[in-house]
Amino acid sequence: MRSACQASLLIGLFFVAACAQDPVWSKPSGNAEMFKQDSSACYRGASRQAERQMDQVGGATGPQIDVRRRQSTVRNTTSNAQTSRTLEENAKRNRLYSECMHRLDYRKAK
Repeated sequence: MRSACQASLLIGLFFVAACAQDPVWSKPSGNAEMFKQDSSACYRGASRQAERQMDQVGGATGPQIDVRRRQSTVRNTTSNAQTSRTLEENAKRNRLYSECMHRLDYRKAK
């Protein structure tokens, strides 16, 4: 039951994140070409840093089997761990990207 609730929560968070609009960034002295270069550089750096942080945390390295005697079932929990890891890495990447854009004097439009 707990795993089903966790899976439902993760799926719900995924759909909320997918439906959210991308923030619009602005910089008073910037232009479209500058934004494109800065955004790409921030995204690449954030991706590398998020991946490194996730590698330091570790996680499942092989299949994990959950055996429940009461239910007489065997479930592979690896996909749940991978989904959770992907969501966490995406959250880190987004936070790091925003921090980078702020350092370059971009602000989210309100």
